[in-house]
Amino acid sequence: SSRPASMPLPVSLTSTTTAGPVSSGGAAPGTLRALTRKLPPLLTGPAVVVEVSDTGSGIEAGLLDKVFEPFFTTKPVDQGTGLGLSQVYGLCQRAGGTATIASVVGAGTTVSLFFPAVPDAPPPGVAVAARVNRQLDKAVLLVEDNDAVAGALIPVLEALGCRVVRVDRAAGARDWLAAQTRLPDLMLSDVVMPGDMDGVALGRFARATYPALKVLLMTGHAAQMDAIAQLGFDVLPKPCSAEMLSEAILRATGAAPARN
Repeated sequence: SSRPASMPLPVSLTSTTTAGPVSSGGAAPGTLRALTRKLPPLLTGPAVVVEVSDTGSGIEAGLLDKVFEPFFTTKPVDQGTGLGLSQVYGLCQRAGGTATIASVVGAGTTVSLFFPAVPDAPPPGVAVAARVNRQLDKAVLLVEDNDAVAGALIPVLEALGCRVVRVDRAAGARDWLAAQTRLPDLMLSDVVMPGDMDGVALGRFARATYPALKVLLMTGHAAQMDAIAQLGFDVLPKPCSAEMLSEAILRATGAAPARN
């Protein structure tokens, strides 16, 4: 083809992480490049690499090995949770890939996402159905304050056969539960949330007030998982695969054997 490999295009990007939209709205000018090149052998076999670069202030070399850690952030306390790059890294790993970061102070940062290349892929709903044959047929109350995370979880839950109601914090969950004549099969709640209760406190409240309601917690902080499990809660890493989510829901609702 005589078409150039690099061409200016109006590009609008929306972040799927907790960091929020990348652009301030509308289409932002940008350049989309499609190219092939030899890369370090981070993956076995062909890989697709997505790189996102900025021209910002950059990141100090001493911090680069920490940026993928959950809750690590250089922002003030009320201006970010430090989960964005951690979730990106987790998504890459669960897809069989990885992520790297390179930065020069005063020049900008490039994040590279590596994914195994496949010849073809079915639509998301078909992919979930193909991997998870069992339809769950469960009513789920999802408690998740992050719109992007909820927006990713709900289609997967629905593809698994769940009927989902979402609220964004513990107070909304308490109000919704109090108004129901029939409880859902499961409350699936994030652990770190704004408001008067985190997910663990909400889980304790649900156990005390609605003993029949099953509770499954999610956390993006791996160090929290053992402590939460020791409290007697089923807990999932965030993000997780459709298979892990399906298995955890079945286990939490008593439809699958518990792990040893």
